Amino acid sequence: MKTRFLGAATIALASGLRVIVQVAVLPVIGRVLGPHVYGQMALVAPFVFFSMMIAESGLGACIVRTAVVTPALKGTVFCFSACLSLVFMAGFAAVARPLGAYLQEPMFPGLLIGMSSIMLLASLNIVPAACLLRDKRYHWIAASDLASIAGSLAGVGLGIALHWGAWSLVAQQIGLWVCKLIVVSMGARFVPALTFRWSVLKENMQFGSRLTASGIIAFLARNIDNVLIGRFMGTQVLGFYALAFQIVGMPQMVVSGSVYFTLFAGTSEAVRSGVSPKPQFLTVLRGIMLLCMPAVVGLAATASLSIPLIMGPEWMPSAWLIVLLVPLGLCQTVGAAMAGVLNGLGRSDTLLKAELVSSIATILAILGGVALGADAVAIGVSLTALTFPVIAMRVIARQCGIRAREVVQAIGSPIAASLVMGAAIVGLERSLPDTLPRLAEFMICVAAGALLYAAILSLVFKDRLLADMGEIRFVLRRQKGNA
Repeated sequence: MKTRFLGAATIALASGLRVIVQVAVLPVIGRVLGPHVYGQMALVAPFVFFSMMIAESGLGACIVRTAVVTPALKGTVFCFSACLSLVFMAGFAAVARPLGAYLQEPMFPGLLIGMSSIMLLASLNIVPAACLLRDKRYHWIAASDLASIAGSLAGVGLGIALHWGAWSLVAQQIGLWVCKLIVVSMGARFVPALTFRWSVLKENMQFGSRLTASGIIAFLARNIDNVLIGRFMGTQVLGFYALAFQIVGMPQMVVSGSVYFTLFAGTSEAVRSGVSPKPQFLTVLRGIMLLCMPAVVGLAATASLSIPLIMGPEWMPSAWLIVLLVPLGLCQTVGAAMAGVLNGLGRSDTLLKAELVSSIATILAILGGVALGADAVAIGVSLTALTFPVIAMRVIARQCGIRAREVVQAIGSPIAASLVMGAAIVGLERSLPDTLPRLAEFMICVAAGALLYAAILSLVFKDRLLADMGEIRFVLRRQKGNA
């Protein structure tokens, strides 16, 4: 128990640091490279990352869950993933020019071929990373995240210094994966073995294929908007949209890994012990909303100040897109918690169904919104993102005995406080004098919003907060006793 929570905290800390570095680097990338270059990479990335997911095929999870990790299994996963990555790289080289002509982006062929090099690096990472996770060596996983941060900074910094343009972002990805691979290989003491057993692959592919199918569905829904916006609206508009998408997803990047890990492990243990996971789920859900709801609403409420201040005036169209994508950012954080509970309950079928329904709805909304502009796409993506938590929550509530009133009690206070905070920030911004420097406006709005949110929770929802603190102290005391 103690190891699991410490592991989750370590991974969350590394994820938080990664987000902080991304925020710090964004202004440099945005101001030096501009929306057009950002859009060019957002158009190329879905093709490469989709192929990386296929090459992995869920086999890393097979290493984590299997009873005995044999050299034949590690060698088979390594050979399969590496060879499939090479096949995809060759395929990209063959179709890069016609695909670039269809997408009407001259830089697309070269960038696609250059970016595809990270596929091989990622495939080499699969086996050692899975072994570290299986052995609960979380400090090495966190170290690999930190090393990847350093590598990405070195790559993009070198590219910007040498005026590589969009190739600076290719260098960023290569630096990230090289450093990550070095650290996980050292931690797992992994030496690649050219051992392939078809029987081993066939035995594990059934489990891995279900994970891959779910991942493919979700990936298509989350990335088809980039391709369609880039094709029909241009890479500059795609740059605005991709930046807004990345910003609203930052809270999810910080908490999703640790939240999923904690709830998956905690729910599995509760099921084995015959205990209801309801209290744990509601407490974590409330904690997510207490942290992420004000963060996402605050990002949206201050976007008209922060975007031109941090990224530059040319990025101003991203500010309104951030506002439209707020529901998406919230659903992503809540979805990670629900996915952990569903897998802990053994309801992977519901997870796949929810992903499928949500993805189909999202794709249809994107196809319909492309003709009307990026704003319409953002609205469609945000509305259809609600599909997944609704479907997942119905199953969780039925299986854990959770009533609608209990869910409202869990998340109502942070939602109400965050909405009041957001409205107050917007009103304050409009009332401030135009002669005030933009940085001063931004700092005043952020400070006022944070104070108002804390005041509302402490005054209006004081009893609920005290109850939460009591539950947290009880859990900590129980963990200490178990230890």
